[in-house]
Formats: sequence, structure tokens, C-alpha cells
Amino acid sequence: MKSQPKHQLPPLQPQPTQSQKLREVLDAHRARVFHLMSRMSQEVMLRGNRHDESKYSKEEFIPYSAVIDKFEQYPYGSKEREAIYESIRPALDHHFQQNRHHPEHFADKIEGMNLIDLLEMLCDWKSATQNNPDKLGDLETSIAVATKKYNISPQLARILYNTAIDFEML
Repeated sequence: MKSQPKHQLPPLQPQPTQSQKLREVLDAHRARVFHLMSRMSQEVMLRGNRHDESKYSKEEFIPYSAVIDKFEQYPYGSKEREAIYESIRPALDHHFQQNRHHPEHFADKIEGMNLIDLLEMLCDWKSATQNNPDKLGDLETSIAVATKKYNISPQLARILYNTAIDFEML
């Protein structure tokens, strides 16, 4: 006859109190994540609603309206388009100051931004590619140009690109 070990442990099965504790921990965790994500999604919705409102201000509207036709002639990142930007520099500086979805809003550019800023920036880039129906831009090109312009890390550029793919922006 085999002898039984003296200190055999019972099989591990959650006790009702352990199961209840796990449920409570998981429920509380899920509620906190939901609350945090709800706060962020509210900010995303607010940003979408208020996007570029400053362009209606006297500081921006008149200068932008004077060059709107010129913007349509040149692609994002071109020297010609940069010259147009320079011609309305005070309006552009005002726009950057008022809108945190632009890297120029921050002293340390892209590194000063948060995830909500980046999301609005990406959506802004996508929408800008569609401003002229006769000459649509390309978000993939915009990301590549901006990566160089703003010294965006390869990792962040890939995240922007992945987001664009996942949300059917490309």
C-alpha cells in the first residue's frame, strides 16, 4: 500500500469569497477604465466640434481667404506652399497659438502633444487631403512629409499610419 504524503494540499479551486473578490476587482477596474475613456472620448468629440474655430476670427479669416485658391495649386510640403504660408505668417502664428493639434503650438513641438492632440492632428491631415475635390491629396504622403518636417520618430509615424489604416483613412 502506498503511503500518502503528510502535507498534501487540496486542489486549487477558487473559494466563493475569492471568486467574489475577483469579480469586484474586475468590475471596479472596468468601471475606472470606462470612466477614463469616457473623459477622453468627450474631449475628442469636443475637439471635433470646435476644430479650427479660430479660422473664423479676424486674425485668420481675411488672410486665409486671400490665399485659399493658391493652397489648392500646390501639394503639402512643397516650397510653393511654404511660401504661401510665409505670406500669411501672422495669421498662421495666431492659428498655431490657438490650436493645440498643431506641433507649432508647443515649444517642444510634437513631443509636447498628448494623444488627443495627435488624433485631432491626424484627422486634420486627412480632411486637408480632401479640401480640393479636383486634386485630392494623400494621407500617406502627408504623414511622410510631416514625419520629416516635425522630426516624428519612426515608431510614432507607424502608429499614425496604423491608425489611418484601422480607421479607413487610407
